Amino acid sequence: MPIGPTTAASPSRLVPSPSGPIFGRATELALIQELLAGDCRLVTLTGTGGAGKTFLALHAIAEGRAFKAGGIRFVPLGAVRDSAEVAAAIARSVGLREAGARGLVPQLVAHLSRRTTLLVLDNFEQVMAATPLVAELLESCPRLKILATSRSSLRLAGEREVPVPPLEVREAIRLLVQRAQAVAPTFELTEENAPTITEICRRLDGLPLAIELAAARTRLLSPEEILDRTAEPLTLLTGGRRDAPARQRTLRATIDWSYALLDEREQAVFRSLAVFAGGCTLAGAAAVLGGGDESSSLLEDLDSLVDKGLVRRESHGGVTRLALLDTIRDYALEKLFADAAGGSVAEMHAQYFLHIAECLHDQSGPPEGVLERVDAEYENLLAALAYRLERRDPRAVELWIALLPLWSVGGRLSEGRHWWARVRDAELAAS
Repeated sequence: MPIGPTTAASPSRLVPSPSGPIFGRATELALIQELLAGDCRLVTLTGTGGAGKTFLALHAIAEGRAFKAGGIRFVPLGAVRDSAEVAAAIARSVGLREAGARGLVPQLVAHLSRRTTLLVLDNFEQVMAATPLVAELLESCPRLKILATSRSSLRLAGEREVPVPPLEVREAIRLLVQRAQAVAPTFELTEENAPTITEICRRLDGLPLAIELAAARTRLLSPEEILDRTAEPLTLLTGGRRDAPARQRTLRATIDWSYALLDEREQAVFRSLAVFAGGCTLAGAAAVLGGGDESSSLLEDLDSLVDKGLVRRESHGGVTRLALLDTIRDYALEKLFADAAGGSVAEMHAQYFLHIAECLHDQSGPPEGVLERVDAEYENLLAALAYRLERRDPRAVELWIALLPLWSVGGRLSEGRHWWARVRDAELAAS
């Protein structure tokens, strides 16, 4: 099927603003800013899940002066599982639409070589096989710098690794108190509760995400009750791998504990939200989780999950989106597909986003307006297509065809061909 050339696009991923103050990272912040302002062109923040790598990167960009006059683009890779899709994710972030038959990577090189750009590649551990692409971009684009977050370094020439360790106890306490006061304004650190709060922070290994999850419970529980409830899961590590690194086990146990404190309805909503890649709107959540009905009970459950720190609420162009942090989403996905209802939730998700894709064919307005409305759901559309392909479902062809305007008018030629090749490989093209 022919796919024609397109025009330029607007960047789709500016850098998100940090959601609050940062504690205990003065040394790392200064080093990152020094490296980016100097000759280093690849800085990688490394650390275990939940250590706060993304949060540190966002603060380093927000507080630093490097690249203020240039372009900073955020490339979220948490939902990308195929390294072949990384070039397309970068192209979307910088507003590049593929045109002609030259191939996406050469066009990306041409685009970036003319600009002073800082790319923030978030969660790169998902796509380590794409390190040759990073090397090629850095070699071919002398004005490009990259700030990556990953659980391990990229091992490329010229890379500077900045380890992101757990917080020291004093800074962990400051974080817990600040986050607790956000949900319980009367919460205070006192002589009486200080030993308990200190023990909570020690038990959670100073991991910011684990501390935030615990702090979210102070609306209902006292520090002593939080400490009591963390003791058993941290010993038993319910459902966690016994041979996982200690800090990863601690984080999983903290999420286990937070999950166990939800009621059954909240647990079901939490699990189901994991099916969304890149988050969802309230309408999307209602369609997949509530049969299309934004009922008061669903809204209450979503609001409760936000309050408890398991779901993040964001605003994009006046539209509310709900999202799970990648570490929490991985946990929720495991729970979802361990449950008998997991398949039906994924099926509802795929059906809903087929409907979204089909709306591309029904719009009478200019293509750019259509693309802006659909672009926010691009990761969900690809997730729905991947779900169909993994099950060798002939409806994958139907969804690919529905996405044709996005492949063509959206300037995603290589992506369209890549996904069509996967359809052919699944022997579905003639179905």
